[in-house]
Amino acid sequence: MRFVCPLCGEVYEEKDAGIPFADLPENWTCPLCMAPRSSFRPEEGETEPEPPADQSRPSGDP
Repeated sequence: MRFVCPLCGEVYEEKDAGIPFADLPENWTCPLCMAPRSSFRPEEGETEPEPPADQSRPSGDP
């Protein structure tokens, strides 16, 4: 997944960095403009991964 800094356009690519964006420390900042981690947004067309479905319940009719 890719996250973009809205201030300078820097892209954080989880695949290239090897660290999920959510696992970065809260005090992490953009390496180009020093914007806080909280200002980064998922790139257009990308969505936050959804948690796995609860597989403890059978699907179908109750």
